[in-house]
Amino acid sequence: MPSAEHYQRALAAFAAGDRGAELVHGRLDGDGPLIVLDSSFNPPTAAHAELARLACARETAPRLLLLLAVRNADKGDVPAPLAERLAMMELLAAELADAGTAAAVAVGLTRHARFVDKAAGVAELAAGEQVYLVGYDTAVRLLDAKYYDRPVAAALAGFMAQARLAVVVRDGADWPPAAEQRALAADVAAGRTAAPPAWAARLAVIEPGAATGAVSSSAARRALATAAAADAAATAAATAGLLHPAVALYAAQRGLYRS
Repeated sequence: MPSAEHYQRALAAFAAGDRGAELVHGRLDGDGPLIVLDSSFNPPTAAHAELARLACARETAPRLLLLLAVRNADKGDVPAPLAERLAMMELLAAELADAGTAAAVAVGLTRHARFVDKAAGVAELAAGEQVYLVGYDTAVRLLDAKYYDRPVAAALAGFMAQARLAVVVRDGADWPPAAEQRALAADVAAGRTAAPPAWAARLAVIEPGAATGAVSSSAARRALATAAAADAAATAAATAGLLHPAVALYAAQRGLYRS
């Protein structure tokens, strides 16, 4: 069983240091593309696992980094402490490693919010090309000129030289039609965005199934709110399709997300 106390010490050590990123579980040996799944993991869900699998399946000998940002650590304990999230991320990493999802799977911390800075920190942990899993909305914001005080090509030159984007199509009424989201790379190539057309080759689309699109951290938290710590079978049933059983059991036993 992962130790939240161990991760609490790791968080304290990271906060006291000056590194941009740090591995807290696993290794990133190898030289294949490094898939970076950067999320709040509150909690790690089946959707996180499926997106990681889809992204890794597109690459040769990929490595996978589950990355947790601690820049806003003062707000990071709601509704589950960062140390507990790292413990659950370790369990998800074990599931993905056991399934052969990637040649190496690790859990890491970053203190940065901007992709440019995150990539620089991650580069200190592992050499090679990075591939960031991002939602369509995040990709659009990343390439939007209004967020920069200079041309996008200049602002993101270093980042796009070492990284690619795996853009996740969002499902639901709150998002643009799937066809519009799938066309992002074509829009870049045609010069319909502020990004250089050549960057279109650095974008790929990840389209999860409807079942994965319906999974959310909030749904997982609701399912865990009434989970009984002593009843593993009931916890697994309540969170089926939302959480890996080991993650669900850990959260229930630790009383996380309890109403």
